[in-house]
Amino acid sequence: MRKIIFTFYDLELLLCKHLTSYKLVLHEKFYRMDDIQNRIDMELLVNNFYERVHNEPNLAPVFEMPAEHWDMHITRVVNFWENWLFQTGSYNGGMIWVHLQANEKHRLTTERFEQWLALWFLTTDSLFAGENADFVKSKALEIGQIMNAKFNDQ
Repeated sequence: MRKIIFTFYDLELLLCKHLTSYKLVLHEKFYRMDDIQNRIDMELLVNNFYERVHNEPNLAPVFEMPAEHWDMHITRVVNFWENWLFQTGSYNGGMIWVHLQANEKHRLTTERFEQWLALWFLTTDSLFAGENADFVKSKALEIGQIMNAKFNDQ
């Protein structure tokens, strides 16, 4: 399997290659965007991200679940990122177990990790700019590379 090689330079190529919804996205930076400031911003980012995920035929099946599980998933993901950014203590537990279960149902291939990362970067950049926005992108890349190596024998 190949490693995820992901730089800002590669983002445009990955978007065009992997995301069917990319052509629908208008990414304009003619206005000043704020950085991620609090939980409300994190909820906005996570909800917008998963809205895009659900529009991707290759990613949507990985995240199909009953509504009550979906609400818990969103809360857990928001808690995860909020804890990383603001050290709130709101996230407890490991993320590997959930991804191992997902991998059993829908193989988490390098292509899927790349799509996930491209959407995360795109969503973050469309909503926020600043140190915290850069942090969630770099942390997602780090996590994606580690998981990809574990699941795809790298």
